[in-house]
Order: sequence, then C-alpha cells, then structure tokens
Amino acid sequence: MDAGHLAAEFLGRFSRERRSLAAISLTDQTAAMTAIGNDFAFEVSPDRSRDSAAPVTSPSP
Repeated sequence: MDAGHLAAEFLGRFSRERRSLAAISLTDQTAAMTAIGNDFAFEVSPDRSRDSAAPVTSPSP
C-alpha cells in the first residue's frame, strides 16, 4: 500500500464510520517539495510541509 492511499484511508472511512484522521502523504506533494526546496533548502521542505498541516494551538500561559 502506498503512502497516498494510506493517507486517503485515514481521511476517509477505512474500516468503520468515524471522524476523519489528519493525514498527508509527503511523497504526493512533489511540486510543493520542489518549490520549498528551491526557496529554502531541500532539508527543510518536509518540515515545512508537515508544519503547515499541523493544527495551530495557542501557547499555554
């Protein structure tokens, strides 16, 4: 099973009705990875893609 298919299963139903699970497949984001790599560095492109998909939370006081 490839990463894109597994991420889609997490977003969809998979084996039972449930809320969608957060999932992305970095291997399916080749255009974004290339653009980020060209603008910054290829070492940081997975980090930026992951961080953009992470939920935004407020810092604790």
